[in-house]
Amino acid sequence: MEGVIPPRNLNSVKEMIGSARSTATVEDKMSFYDSWAENYDQDVALVDYYAATIAAKTVSSHYTGDRGAAVVLDVACGTGLVAKQMKVYGFGNVVGIDGSKGMLEQAQKKGLYQDLKICFLGEQRLPAEKGSFDVVVICGSLSVGHVPVHVVKELWSACKPGGYVCMTCRHGEDNQEFRAALEGTQKQMEEEGLWSCVNISVVEKWSKAVMESEDGFISGSVYLYKKMDATIPRTFENARKVLQSVHKSTLVKDKLDFYNIWAETYDQDMSVLDFHSPKEAANSISAHFVGNREEVHVLDVACGTGRVAVHLKADGFQNFVGIDGSTAMLEKARKLRLYQDLKQCILGQQPLPVAKESFDVVVIAGALSVGHVPVLVIRELCDVCKPGGTICMTSRNGQDNLQYKAELESEMKKMEEERFWTKVAVTPVENWEKATSGTGYISGTVYFYKKI
Repeated sequence: MEGVIPPRNLNSVKEMIGSARSTATVEDKMSFYDSWAENYDQDVALVDYYAATIAAKTVSSHYTGDRGAAVVLDVACGTGLVAKQMKVYGFGNVVGIDGSKGMLEQAQKKGLYQDLKICFLGEQRLPAEKGSFDVVVICGSLSVGHVPVHVVKELWSACKPGGYVCMTCRHGEDNQEFRAALEGTQKQMEEEGLWSCVNISVVEKWSKAVMESEDGFISGSVYLYKKMDATIPRTFENARKVLQSVHKSTLVKDKLDFYNIWAETYDQDMSVLDFHSPKEAANSISAHFVGNREEVHVLDVACGTGRVAVHLKADGFQNFVGIDGSTAMLEKARKLRLYQDLKQCILGQQPLPVAKESFDVVVIAGALSVGHVPVLVIRELCDVCKPGGTICMTSRNGQDNLQYKAELESEMKKMEEERFWTKVAVTPVENWEKATSGTGYISGTVYFYKKI
């Protein structure tokens, strides 16, 4: 009869799931899910797909707060299977996010969500305010060709301190490499003190096998992590792991994602590491500056959370403009209310977003190192400084940074020979920061130049 959906069979469902996994581009994948949305619930029931039930039960087993008041973020929510199960356990305030308009339309019909948002996970930032959800769930989408591993850090970011993040991942043979990367990231985040593992369960009958090389059921895992409370003091081991991780990040996008996550604990970690670069830069500026400090304009490049401005403010400087590549770092800096303006810029890829010869003092502290800001950016620092103004730069002396530092000093010397600036002082500092490999401290250097 017209309007009646014919019964689905297991073979047709296997073909659909196989197609979902083989679709390459994001646009094609979302188009595929839009077309699948109407039959999705019926199809996953045919393959005995238990992930949504298991995820909801896992959260319920460990959640001790008021379920009626808890706010849940259902990421890659699809047609609403997780929200349906969460309601069984008393969770009624759910926000859903998915990349497929068709799936969201089906989810809307269930009447389980307070809000539904479209987002291409991994391509777009998660449209969720930081630290605003008691529970964050992603079920079924953490797999090869779907949601990339790095999105778990966005899930962590959206979760409240003390809240829970629940993730699932299937064990199909095509997903082994992805699962290893996922578990590696989860472990790394635990070592960095971002969350603690509450429960990892292996479920033998996750869903019926759909690949020709597999029979019966495939297994899967559900992971539950608790976000660390921001009031819990950070340890040296937490900070050490974070610093080692940031030096490993190579792609600009990965590095910015990393800093956006790190912003929440950055100041604590820098204190634990006894990081002296911002203070040493401010000391150098203060020692050599001659003039009215309340009137001069300072450009703080790679300003991070604003540590340099804090020290310069204490020394009488009043007018600051900050630039950084990380939006989360800039948000932290903005809360200090020390900056007249804050601008986002990916140093080395985008020109400095300020006028030439407009600042009396230009400072960059902590970012001139391998894998971070390219050496040639120092020419831009000189460009935006007024004639007669000063440029202060710092660099660490870690073993991994020695080649970069040699290139940096060579460029500084070349610019001096080309009469861009004159060297005022180069100051070595023995106790720059605590060593993250070995014991003791590594040293660093403060460079102070005057523009001609």
